[in-house]
Amino acid sequence: MIANKQIPNISDKRAIFVSSSILVLGIVGLLLYITNFQHNLIETSALESAKLYSQALAEFRTIYTAKVVQNVNSHPDFEVTHDYENKKNAIPLPATLSMELGKAIGRHLSGAETWLYSDYPFPWRREAGGGLRDEFAVKAWKSLNKNPNQPYYEFVPDYKGRQVLRYATADLMRPSCIGCHNTHPQSPKNNWKVADVRGVLEIVHPMEAVFEKTANGKYGLFFLAVVIGLFGVLSLLFLIRSYQKITRALTTEVQMQTKDLREAKEAAEAASRDLSQIMNSSPDFIFKSRIDNFQFTEVNQTACEYYGYSQDEFSKMTIFDIEVEPPLKEQVRKLYDTTPVGKVIEVYGTNKKKNGDTFRVHVRFLKLDEEFALANVRDITDQQRAEADLVRAKESAETANIDLIQSNEALQLEIIERKNLEGQLAQAQELESIGLLAAGIAHEINTPIQYVGDNTRFLSVAFGRMKTVLDKNNELINAAKEDAVTEKLITEVESVIEDTKMEYMLEEIPMSIDETLGGIERVATIVRAMKEFSHPGTQEKTLADINKALENTITVACNEWKYVAEIEKDFEPALPLVPCLLGELNQVFLNIIVNAAHAIAEVIQDGSEGKGTIKVRTSSAGDWVEIEISDSGTGIPEEVRSKIFDPFFTTKEVGKGTGQGLAIAHNVVVEKHGGSLNFETEIGQGTMFVIRLPIKAPNN
Repeated sequence: MIANKQIPNISDKRAIFVSSSILVLGIVGLLLYITNFQHNLIETSALESAKLYSQALAEFRTIYTAKVVQNVNSHPDFEVTHDYENKKNAIPLPATLSMELGKAIGRHLSGAETWLYSDYPFPWRREAGGGLRDEFAVKAWKSLNKNPNQPYYEFVPDYKGRQVLRYATADLMRPSCIGCHNTHPQSPKNNWKVADVRGVLEIVHPMEAVFEKTANGKYGLFFLAVVIGLFGVLSLLFLIRSYQKITRALTTEVQMQTKDLREAKEAAEAASRDLSQIMNSSPDFIFKSRIDNFQFTEVNQTACEYYGYSQDEFSKMTIFDIEVEPPLKEQVRKLYDTTPVGKVIEVYGTNKKKNGDTFRVHVRFLKLDEEFALANVRDITDQQRAEADLVRAKESAETANIDLIQSNEALQLEIIERKNLEGQLAQAQELESIGLLAAGIAHEINTPIQYVGDNTRFLSVAFGRMKTVLDKNNELINAAKEDAVTEKLITEVESVIEDTKMEYMLEEIPMSIDETLGGIERVATIVRAMKEFSHPGTQEKTLADINKALENTITVACNEWKYVAEIEKDFEPALPLVPCLLGELNQVFLNIIVNAAHAIAEVIQDGSEGKGTIKVRTSSAGDWVEIEISDSGTGIPEEVRSKIFDPFFTTKEVGKGTGQGLAIAHNVVVEKHGGSLNFETEIGQGTMFVIRLPIKAPNN
């Protein structure tokens, strides 16, 4: 009996084993691919970061050399030296300032190191590690001398206990540097030419933190894959068990249908005694015909009305008379002969009415005995039309499902690309700030250096004139000693004094000296502010003076706001120290102040109506320190106020903003410091950002 048969257990076990093995192999292959992909992505990202870092330092050095050093070198009272901190009226060499700035910014932003070395170092640079200090330096020097335009790099697994990328580029001799290097008394080489490789700029980029993060992600992914695998195996077991239950249910259904057929046969035999009543009570078309000649012997009233024939007309017709394409008699005969009594056969065909109309039918033949057969005919025109509509609807649904799957795959790719872009833009935001500060500082230093140069040239001219007066006075003194003073000599002295405009010189020289000292002090102030602004941060919060941090940020960003706005500062003198990541807060202050300057620039246009105002205020309120930065700019439109902290959202023109500044600021203040960052704005009046920082660091 079918009901007693069961699916063999050995098939279940084999199916589970094969499915589980395929699933595990797929997970392992996926993990290996992701691990290799992550490794390649990390190396590519590290190379690009080191390249941008190196380019930023080289560009700063070029600007500083052209704009500052060349002007100062023309004045004998000033000196450009590596020992500028211990000498008066001295500024640092381009290489010295580049190294200090590169190392400070590198430690602050990423913990990187910057080295500048050569096979021809100056004596003081050789003592400070300016020579070829290790095997990598020797290889880099040889490679860059052979191909200066191709950087040399190595991924080093153990550099001072860290995994790093060592990235070296050629430091080429520029036209502005030839004179100094070929004439300096301590220069190790005096036959330099333009484009000679004078040194190597090396960036040491740490990578262990990135590897640790990716390793944690890989372990999490492995755990997730294992969970998914277990879930898949359990689901497979569940499906097999469900299949067994369905099989048993189908077996039971077959038995029930067999029983129903037997009961139907018995009922048909019983109903043959009163077949006319049964046929006329059916809504279908019922035909009884002879098996030997296929002639109708009885037709129900429903069929007569639908086909348009009377009972007498049907009694003279055969089953082939109502078929549009009647089958061959031999085939029908064979069907009747081979069909057991009581068995139902289902076929489909096309019938025609008396008026010639045709329609599709579903026919169920039942062989009553060896003499008669019964046919139950049903018009399925509407049913087939509905089925056709259903098929078309199914095809449309499948097409829509395919479109949905493709759209979902595209969305998944877009999400992955967006996450990658977020990481790249966060790094671009940091590099953009570096470039912004470097260019702005070079500009700010250039202005005082220019009037230092102008005053120095004036003092040089004044000194020459005063020397003429002194020489003439000495001549007068010598004549007086010999009692040989003449009216002519006295007249000459008075004429020289008048020609040299001594009174004017005595009035202007002190002011020129004061302006020169002021310019030098301005340069020193900018350099100090930049060093403090870019001081390397730590992973732990430390107590910091927010007032001083704001002062440094305002100074560093001066080139961004001074042409469009005046700064008004209202700092609470006794503001408590705040535990914070100062480097990241400096970035927040810088982003908001620069945004304020840009908003004011949109209002004042060409500046014909004056400058705008940026107000910076600090105060303490209980356990909190508040920083308010307001501007007289355009204000924020109401329809975008809910989006300004969203990543990638910006109201600036293409190329003027990445949409990351305020998103990063919100993350630093709220997520990393447990504070709040809110704003108040009014169209046409401006915007005020309010930063609240806890005086006591949160537990997390």
